[in-house]
Amino acid sequence: MNRFVVTFILLISAAMTARAGCPTDASTVIEVCNDAGQNGTIRAYFLNGTPALSYFLFSLTTGQYVSDPLGPVTVNTSLPLPPGVVAAVEFGGVPNGDYIIRVNCSPSGNVNIGGLGINVNSANALAVGVTIDPDCNPLTGGANADGSITLNLSGGSAPYDITWPTAVTAIPNTNNAAAGNHTFSNLDGGAYTAQVTDNNNCVYSVNINVPVTTMPNAGADQTVCGSSATLNGNAAGTGETGTWTGPPGVTFSPDANTPNAVAGNLSTGANLLTWTITDTNAICPGSSDQVTITSDAPATVDAGAPQVICSGSTATLAGSIGGAATSATWTSSGDGTFDNAASLNAIYT
Repeated sequence: MNRFVVTFILLISAAMTARAGCPTDASTVIEVCNDAGQNGTIRAYFLNGTPALSYFLFSLTTGQYVSDPLGPVTVNTSLPLPPGVVAAVEFGGVPNGDYIIRVNCSPSGNVNIGGLGINVNSANALAVGVTIDPDCNPLTGGANADGSITLNLSGGSAPYDITWPTAVTAIPNTNNAAAGNHTFSNLDGGAYTAQVTDNNNCVYSVNINVPVTTMPNAGADQTVCGSSATLNGNAAGTGETGTWTGPPGVTFSPDANTPNAVAGNLSTGANLLTWTITDTNAICPGSSDQVTITSDAPATVDAGAPQVICSGSTATLAGSIGGAATSATWTSSGDGTFDNAASLNAIYT
C-alpha cells in the first residue's frame, strides 16, 4: 500500500518538474507588427522555460494551424536574444485575425501562449505620412539650408523612435516621440531616409527627397527676322512652375508655362522677356532670368516695274529691298544673263 502511494507521488513530481520547462504567458513578451497589406508579424520572447522543440501558430479565427509546415505563415527561431530571454520565435506573413502560439516543450507536452488571443489587425499598422518643403536656396550649409520634412506618426504602438540612416544634413535622433506631426527644419536639398520604430519594435522606413528650387535660365539672347521667336527656357522641377512674361501685347504659345514657347507679336527692336520659376505651394519666393529678343522688321523686296525690250537689247533693272533685308540676288526663268546678279541695278542681256 505504501509502495503505491510513493510511486504515485513520484510520478506527479516528475510531471511537475518536466512541466516547469515550458514557458508561461506571464513571462512571455509578445510583439505584434500590423501591416497594411495583411502581412503582419508576431514575435514572442520567452523569459522562462527551456527552448522548445517546435512552435506553431494557431488561428482562433479559423480554428486551424497556419504556420509552416501546416500553413503559409513563416517561422523564424533564429532571432537575436536580448538579455534575460531564453528563447524567441517570430511568425511572418500573418493575416488579420486572433491567434495563440502552440509551444511543444517536450517531454512535458504542449502549452498555449497568447491568453485569449493575439490580435493582428491591418487597420492598426504603423504609418508615416510625409510632407516636404523645398530648399529654396541652391547653396548649401548654414543659413542656406531652408528645406524641411514633417513626419506624421500614427498606428502601431506609441511612443516612437526616429532615426535617419541617410541624411544630407545631419538630423539628431528622436526618442519616445508621441503620435502626430514632427518637423525637421533647416535641411539642404537631397536624399533622406527616415526610420521609425514603435514600442513593439516594428520598423517603418521611408525614402525622402527634399527638392532644391530650380534656378531659372531664360536662354541666350536672339535676333530674329519677324515678330515671333522660339524661346529656350529651362524646365521647372517637380512641384514647380515656370512662367514667361513680357511687354504688353506679347503672346506665348501654347502657353506661358512652356519653357520653349513661341513668343509672338514682338515689337520691332529689343523685347525683354522674363522666365520665372516658383514652387507650386508658393513656399519659396521664386527667382527669374531674362532674355532679350531683338526683332528686325520683315525683309521686303521689289523687282521694279515690268520692262519690254527687243531681242539682243539689254535692260537695266531697278530692284529694291527693305525691312531687315541686307542683300538680294537676281534669277531668271529665261536664257539671258546678268552682268552682276547681286546688284539691285544689274544689267540683263
